[in-house]
Amino acid sequence: SVHCGYSDNSSLTGAVSHYKADSKESAYLAENIQAALVKENGALDGGFAEGDYTIVSDTEMPAVLVETGYLSNSQEAAKLADDAYQNDTAKGIAKGIILSLNREN
Repeated sequence: SVHCGYSDNSSLTGAVSHYKADSKESAYLAENIQAALVKENGALDGGFAEGDYTIVSDTEMPAVLVETGYLSNSQEAAKLADDAYQNDTAKGIAKGIILSLNREN
């Protein structure tokens, strides 16, 4: 699931990935997505952590919620509206997913 964040603190910036609690597969997926995303689009790395969101917790499969940046930060909002930045963000997410799928067991 791909989202943008918002905060009352307009100085917050960066991409963050949240994964399904108690799921090693979800944590691995989130780690790979986060690393590839920030490498591809240059966003500040906000890390990855368990997330208590219905979209990731109410499923049987590995699940990740990616917040690609903060709309409440005007500089980041401008980047998020840029086609090239959106494409780089999408490429990063895709590369992270592919890396996770290609994992040797």
